[in-house]
Amino acid sequence: GPNDIVAIDRAPDDLPPGNGLITGTPQTPLAHVNVLALNRGIPNAYLAGLADDTTIAQLGRVRAKVLVRTTANGELEIIPLTDKEYDGWQATQRREEISVEPVDLAAVEYTETLANLVAGSPTTSDLDDLRREIGGKAAGFVELALTGTTTMPSEPMMITVRPYVEHMTQFDDVVDALVTDPDLGSPRLRYLLLEGREDFDERYSTERDATLADEFEAGHPAGSPLGDALAADGFVELIRASTIEPGTLAQLSLAVSANFSDLDPSQGLRFRSSSTVEDIEGFNGAGLYDSNTGYIDPTVLPDTDDDDTQADRTIERAILRTWSSYWSATAFEERERENVDHRSGSMAVLVHPRFDDDLEINNGVATFTVNPDSATALEMVVNVQLGDTSVTNADNEDGLFPEVVRVVLDVESRTPSIERVSTSSLADGDDVLDDADLLALFEQLRSVTNSWLDRANDELADGRRSSTLTLDFEFREMAEGWPARADGSIEPSRMVVKQARTLDPGLRGMRFELLALPIPRDVLARTVSAVEYRCAATGHVGVRVFTDPL
Repeated sequence: GPNDIVAIDRAPDDLPPGNGLITGTPQTPLAHVNVLALNRGIPNAYLAGLADDTTIAQLGRVRAKVLVRTTANGELEIIPLTDKEYDGWQATQRREEISVEPVDLAAVEYTETLANLVAGSPTTSDLDDLRREIGGKAAGFVELALTGTTTMPSEPMMITVRPYVEHMTQFDDVVDALVTDPDLGSPRLRYLLLEGREDFDERYSTERDATLADEFEAGHPAGSPLGDALAADGFVELIRASTIEPGTLAQLSLAVSANFSDLDPSQGLRFRSSSTVEDIEGFNGAGLYDSNTGYIDPTVLPDTDDDDTQADRTIERAILRTWSSYWSATAFEERERENVDHRSGSMAVLVHPRFDDDLEINNGVATFTVNPDSATALEMVVNVQLGDTSVTNADNEDGLFPEVVRVVLDVESRTPSIERVSTSSLADGDDVLDDADLLALFEQLRSVTNSWLDRANDELADGRRSSTLTLDFEFREMAEGWPARADGSIEPSRMVVKQARTLDPGLRGMRFELLALPIPRDVLARTVSAVEYRCAATGHVGVRVFTDPL
């Protein structure tokens, strides 16, 4: 549940909407699980010997209320709380609602190309508005492209929210019941409705759970809004099994085919989720939604041994699967915890050539921080792994740990220095990225981060401009031949940046009195308390702002 602290030996594939995570195996620092924890501001710790810790086992048996924190010397403390202490903490956790303003669909095209959006030279305010049409991930692509120096996937395009919103009107009754029906106050029953009985039985396997599901299904027969979703084995599956209106599908297929006409028909396209309620003020949403592969003409593909048919590989199936992920149980519970208005959000789709597994030389995640007031003015931290072994969702049960490298530029130096923190478990002691690759990546990400910060500051008055920024990037190094071209030409090997988002805290819930003051936005976002004071001698009134000491 949303108030639980999960203590588990192995890091999970996704982060339940709880108040903390403690694992008995080390985690990848820049994995989606950790990014989600950072975004929520909850503890996420590795504790050696967790499975054999009798104190934690006892606290878990009685579902104790506890405080989890680290000490000054980096040790983990787990301190039992009284009911009064816990209730006092809960009273401070109310979150302001997040709701995305609706767009005028009649004024929104079904598709957009990245080149067209960049040509318009959008400001930061323009991009904030554009997020409502193309989603957070696609807006991050625009930010990447505006520098003109970033190597990105070939010919990206976007399917806007318009076809999604139009398609989902047929499910309005299901959505209304989902968010208003008092019977769905339980995360278990929401999981049943969203993911279906088969997945429910696998996750919730007790007789009590089975009885709960039987009673809910009996109370919502086929023909009722929730009954139709249950009969389809969940709302997600109901959306996947639907069909896009023929005229709309024809427009989408024509636009995708034209945009990628120079690719070989066998080159897969990646249809990436770009929700309008991710990467917005106060809500990151990293790793919540699914991306899927589709082909313009699946009939050119060879038969495979898996269960996918040619119909499963079409543009329509890829779009529907990506749309449906907005209503996955994982995504729903994350939004529920953060008090996001589910119905206000939509799903756009970012499309570009698929990163073929056999052509991935390596893949990684990097953060880049600009902080001129610190000893380290610029810092890039990289987690990178050989081949297509995921860094963002690594399976650490098999001991798959990435290479971790820190590249810094201090206030006095003009040349970045490289600190190799740990080696990849797959590289046999060799470097995944050599020094030249790291310095080239450093310059690419430096350009994007500086541009992002400058563009945001351009619209702020003096006194409110930020001096610091941390961005999160994903990248792939692809072998020559990616993507496959229709004319047989061979693309060179290169490093490709595939995502950018800010990791900085937002100003969600900030009092308007503070927003009106000339306080730098990066300081205000990290404010713990603000105290008004009056000078006894002059009568002048001021405000002292105190930030998190970290």
